[in-house]
Amino acid sequence: MFRFTKGIISFRKRHPALTSKHYLSGSPREGRKIPDISWHGSTLNEPLWTQDCLRILAFTLDGFTANEEPLHVMLNMSESTVEMQLPQFPASGWFRAIDTWLQNPRDIAEPFDQFLISDDTYAVQPRSIVVVESRPTAAN
Repeated sequence: MFRFTKGIISFRKRHPALTSKHYLSGSPREGRKIPDISWHGSTLNEPLWTQDCLRILAFTLDGFTANEEPLHVMLNMSESTVEMQLPQFPASGWFRAIDTWLQNPRDIAEPFDQFLISDDTYAVQPRSIVVVESRPTAAN
């Protein structure tokens, strides 16, 4: 628990967007190309707001500072594994930072130890949360 909590604190410090007190409007901030927040279900840009018992939700949170890359957060509170789409950005890849389904110590990783996701979807296991960080890939 201590290791995971320490990792979450480190992760939060790397992402000023997680501590911003600014209202998220769903529009790009000045000088940025993507909306500050975008809501999704298992399919991009299709949140299941009208579902009686919402158990799947995802959002893409753009960086708040000039050097901060976007995050994509996927929440699956259902009893089934769900394939969730990942947004695609040119010259960038998604790196798994947090997956609460994975066993200690793989559940949270520092940037140098993160897994590059090579697919455009991610299998989010039941009752788990996955957070991925976008950043330039070595090939680009």
